[in-house]
Amino acid sequence: MIVRKSFLILLYRLDGLLYQPDGTEQFKEEEYGQKDPEKNKEDKTNRTSATREKLIEAALHVVRSQGPANLTLENVAQAAGLSKGGLLYHFPSKDELIRGIVEEYVRKEKDRIKQAVGDDPSIADILSFLIESEMNPNEEEKQNKFNIAAVIIPALIEDPSLLKPLEHHPDEINQKINQLSDPAMGHILMLALNGFHFQESFFKDMFNDRDRKAVIKKMSELARGLK
Repeated sequence: MIVRKSFLILLYRLDGLLYQPDGTEQFKEEEYGQKDPEKNKEDKTNRTSATREKLIEAALHVVRSQGPANLTLENVAQAAGLSKGGLLYHFPSKDELIRGIVEEYVRKEKDRIKQAVGDDPSIADILSFLIESEMNPNEEEKQNKFNIAAVIIPALIEDPSLLKPLEHHPDEINQKINQLSDPAMGHILMLALNGFHFQESFFKDMFNDRDRKAVIKKMSELARGLK
């Protein structure tokens, strides 16, 4: 029996069948027939998640280095060091890749807010953090926001459903804003922040540094006064 198993494993290796469509190893010789099914499932999920993140980072790299017009599945696969088949295993189309980029952005933004202000912050805390983080922006984060906008905006013209992952994100913010004594001011600040992000992405020289910081300071003061 042991000889037969070893022979079968050798055949699998020769045929390249030890690898799944996503390019990750399916099982190792020493684990053949022994690994716990639940552990197998967990490992596969972790590998899949890591590969998806790698592909999303590769897509943003292509946009940053070659421009949005060159965001093709072939270029993304090459940048990630995977075959096109490996990419298609995770993202069957370019639209699915763009949707994945949006989902990953929302996830990271929620994690960033949670790490800064906790699990159940007030809307004043959330807005204050978002506004004040613009005072000394992280250049990498700014570049990523620009890359994401450059990918999404042209795609939205053809398929507005690509923003579906963002649908519930504003709802969570709006629920908190509507509990304020002056919800209108909360909505005004949220709209101003969104407009600020838009102009920072596409019209970077609209404000000089002094005016930019003055605007952020005033918005922060208004946010901290929300009750």
